[in-house]
Amino acid sequence: MIACLGCFQCNQCTRSFAVKSTLTAHIKTHTGIKDYTCAHCFKKFSSSSSLNVHIRLHTGHKPFRCPHCSKAFRTVGHRKAHVTFHCKQNLTAHERALLRLAHRNKLQMNDLPEVTLAEPIIITDSGICLRLYPFPQT
Repeated sequence: MIACLGCFQCNQCTRSFAVKSTLTAHIKTHTGIKDYTCAHCFKKFSSSSSLNVHIRLHTGHKPFRCPHCSKAFRTVGHRKAHVTFHCKQNLTAHERALLRLAHRNKLQMNDLPEVTLAEPIIITDSGICLRLYPFPQT
C-alpha cells in the first residue's frame, strides 16, 4: 500500500492511516493487547467498538435497519452489503458479474475495469440506495 502524505504509517507492516488513533488501534493487532472483555463469554477484544459489536451477538440487538425491507443487522457493514442486493436487482448482467468478481476476489472497486453504468448508484451510510438520473447518451 502506498502511504499518503501526512498519513500515519505502521512500522510493523505496510498499512497507513489518515488518523493517528486508527493507527494506535491497528498497532494492537501486532502486539496482541486486548483490554476489553465480554462479560457474557469472557472473550477479549482490542477495541471497545469491537466488544460492543460482539455483545450484540449475545443480546440479539440489531440496530441497523434496511430502509428497503424489514431486515435488521448487527453492523453497518452488514447492512450496507445487504442494501447492495436491493440495488443489484436493477443492474445489467455484466455489472452483476463484475460485482461477483469483486466479492470473490476481494478486490477494491478501483481495481475493477472501468464500466459506464446506465444509471449511477450511491449507497449512503444510512443504507439508502439512491439512483441518479441517467447519463446523457452520446
